[in-house]
Amino acid sequence: MERSQFLRTSLCLGALCGVRPLAAEQAQAVEPAPPAPPSPCERTVAFARNWVRSFMENLDAQLPEAQRVALMEARGARLRAGRRHQDG
Repeated sequence: MERSQFLRTSLCLGALCGVRPLAAEQAQAVEPAPPAPPSPCERTVAFARNWVRSFMENLDAQLPEAQRVALMEARGARLRAGRRHQDG
């Protein structure tokens, strides 16, 4: 087999193999699968986001600026020190 014939055949086969997966992806794109139910981790993350948002809104509504800043700075210092769940 000559080099040019080998390259032509290889390119044609490669192109054909590349077109089949593309056609399959397009067929799947026409009929999308129903959305999967949220996993327990996704629900936990969503709960935490909502809780933090609500907590911060309450801080904004109920504490003066100086107290909010002091509270957030103290919490940040404890996190930097690695005492996330320890008292004192």
